[in-house]
Amino acid sequence: MVKSFKILFVCPRIPHPPIKGDSLRAFYQIRELSKYHKLTLLTFSEDPVEEESFEVLKQMCEKVIIIKHRKIEAIKNIIKSIFSCLPLQCAYYQSEDMRTKIADVLSTNHFDIIHIQLIRMAPYVFSFKSQLGIPVILDFVDALSLNMYKRLLREDYWLKIFFFYEWYKTKKYENRLKYCFAKAIITSPFDSKILSLNDDWLEVIPNGVDLDRFPYYPRKFHEPHTIIFSGNMNYFPNVDAVLFFYYNIYPKIKKLIPEVRFKIVGVNPAPAILRLTTHDKDVLITGYVKNIAEHIGSAAVAVAPMLSGSGIQNKILEAMAVGTPVVATKLATNAIKVTPNKDILLANTPEDFADCVVKLLRDESFWQKLSLNARNLVESEYTWQKVTSKLEAVYAKAVKL
Repeated sequence: MVKSFKILFVCPRIPHPPIKGDSLRAFYQIRELSKYHKLTLLTFSEDPVEEESFEVLKQMCEKVIIIKHRKIEAIKNIIKSIFSCLPLQCAYYQSEDMRTKIADVLSTNHFDIIHIQLIRMAPYVFSFKSQLGIPVILDFVDALSLNMYKRLLREDYWLKIFFFYEWYKTKKYENRLKYCFAKAIITSPFDSKILSLNDDWLEVIPNGVDLDRFPYYPRKFHEPHTIIFSGNMNYFPNVDAVLFFYYNIYPKIKKLIPEVRFKIVGVNPAPAILRLTTHDKDVLITGYVKNIAEHIGSAAVAVAPMLSGSGIQNKILEAMAVGTPVVATKLATNAIKVTPNKDILLANTPEDFADCVVKLLRDESFWQKLSLNARNLVESEYTWQKVTSKLEAVYAKAVKL
């Protein structure tokens, strides 16, 4: 029997709709936790919150408290942080309104657990931690310092100085956070190693997939020559990956299979992505779509040619769930227990990557094998029910400390 906890869940972005990595993780954690526990959600929103989002969250939480994230205050904080040890990522989310509300909520309610998502929100802990006897859990989600370092390597020369400075400050700040919380979690064992915390304090809890939202699509539903990339298309690692694929890999595939087309699905396409359609009629950019599973499930191959980024790649889990075979770089699969050539194909050079995609487009029996194996892996390891049960176990350990 699961022990019921009263949880204060604090995150930097409203977790509905669940279309970005951290908001998706928060949403499904809240959804699963709400089945057995009582939650108060405290979060920021930069834009007016849609009634639908508020109602969805209200059905899962006892209280939903949304603080307006003021960009003017955020910019002032960033300017102040230039000469401080606080990373810009953290400075951007500092707010007196949030600090006051946290203090108010804690003074008028009893909680068993406080769940803080991302190091962006960690500074708030130092405002109230000494006054509490409540265990606080930090969800790193990923190693932000790794993300900054990979971006540093990929950015234009004139931006490298900025990202070096942010990487340096982020690395020092992550080190400062070690053992400041009762327990901590992260999505990837690789990111855990980067933080040098392979011990019982930091536990790996991956993301999952909603199998109702991402059902298996048999082969007859997959368009035979469509390659897909999905994700937040204003996020640097995704933009970087798409441009790398389009200019270095896609032409090699096109040369062998002229009828192939490239579909890019996800919110907020960056200008560099939108420009691809101006000279290539076989590139389709959708922007936001209501049912992304239908788009992924109708493609023949999903690609994740990631050269930067950190944490877990939801795009891979979602493609595996719907049965669309995936070709990815090794970096993209660091957080997922995949077996190459069984449930995914890995490639780290443009030539190998193109060969893998072509093989899947041409070999129906091999395509079918990867498709079924990938779905089986998701069902056995990556449902939200399974991964959230691991989070509940972390809570139980923290309460006993």
